[in-house]
Amino acid sequence: MSIKLLLPTYRARERYIRKALGAISPDGRVGRMLHVGSGEGEVDHWLAPVAEHIDSIDINHGDVAVAHASGAELSNVRYSVQDGERMAFGDASFDLAVCLEVIEHATHPGALLRDIGRVLRPGGHLLLTCPHANFPFTYDPLNSVLERWGLRLPLGAYGYGHHWLATEAEVAGWAREAGFEVVSFTPLSHHLVGLAECYLPGLAQKLLKRNAANTGADDFSSRLAPPPRPHGTIGEPALVPLTDLLIALDARLATSTSSSIGLAWTFRRRA
Repeated sequence: MSIKLLLPTYRARERYIRKALGAISPDGRVGRMLHVGSGEGEVDHWLAPVAEHIDSIDINHGDVAVAHASGAELSNVRYSVQDGERMAFGDASFDLAVCLEVIEHATHPGALLRDIGRVLRPGGHLLLTCPHANFPFTYDPLNSVLERWGLRLPLGAYGYGHHWLATEAEVAGWAREAGFEVVSFTPLSHHLVGLAECYLPGLAQKLLKRNAANTGADDFSSRLAPPPRPHGTIGEPALVPLTDLLIALDARLATSTSSSIGLAWTFRRRA
């Protein structure tokens, strides 16, 4: 069971990916999938049932070790340490790529998207999410004020190892230059979700996650992080319907706003 599903931002992202996968493959099956930026591997547990094979990569050795240990029962997932900007896969190797909350950590985001485009077959899809530079005031009031003077603190929207955040136009431009076209775009989570989460998830990650800064360095500094163990079946906590209700209310209240905590796209690789 993943308690992260109780976080509205995480749950909204998961719901988008599941819906996008259903739109791409109505029978619910995908051939060869690439997961760029696996982190500690929890997402692979709900991607594995829909894919024939998954190559799951991350630049951080420690994260890959944790993902491999916790996903030991996933027979169709292969883990490796790789830089997403220079992957060791052949051209047109995959039918679909998933890249969740990774591009904001890339040294050269355009290069990351170009290499993902290279390893995708023509007509293949990329599901991508990232945090938004235009985040709601309720999500990070301190940085919302400090940014007016060109300042920021490493918390809230700039926690999680985020040194910069992208706009919708920037990501769309990088994707277009990498040979992608937009299939769908959805802003994820707004003011109400921002108020509900604010600084709490970032604080929890700093206390519990080994590689809390999401860097390429092997960071096992957190003494509170549990040891790697198989996740088993990832179910939904009983309170998830309350999270879904909050997401629905948040979307209803945000019909006229351009700010969002996250951005989500389905791209198609042009022939």
